[in-house]
Amino acid sequence: QHGRPAGDVPADPSHRSPGAALVDALRFSPLDWSVPKVGREVTRHALSNGAVVYLLPDRSLPLVRVQVRIKTGGFDDPAGREGLASLTGALLRQGGGGNLSADEIDEKLEFVAARLSTSGALESSGASLDVLTKDLDLGLFLLADVLIRPAFQSDKMEIQKGQIKEK
Repeated sequence: QHGRPAGDVPADPSHRSPGAALVDALRFSPLDWSVPKVGREVTRHALSNGAVVYLLPDRSLPLVRVQVRIKTGGFDDPAGREGLASLTGALLRQGGGGNLSADEIDEKLEFVAARLSTSGALESSGASLDVLTKDLDLGLFLLADVLIRPAFQSDKMEIQKGQIKEK
């Protein structure tokens, strides 16, 4: 199979970049990928607080990825306060949590080579944690802190507001 999808022919071959011929010469196998099925590869658990958890075990590496999706986002921003979900999503992680400052959370994550991020988008907000299996307890503790007990440090809030205004 060619590097270019079937039927995708450039309008004017004379306007192609020098690398286009190299891309056209690429050969690769078709992508073999399927969506995991709930009930087979994925288990679904409803928690007592209404949250739904999906688990897809993959023991090929000693890593855990946790993704949290929340049905709220920019579409819920009040009139005149557009960007609130985006600001909140960024500050959940950048503003610290619980009794820990943002810098203390950074230090703990760096010590165990973990990554924690949060975001707010138009239709949903979320968080993501990547951590070694042996450090899962610490990772979940930090994730819970930023989601349940966000600190929203004022200095970090001002920086984030400035970045949003620049966009």
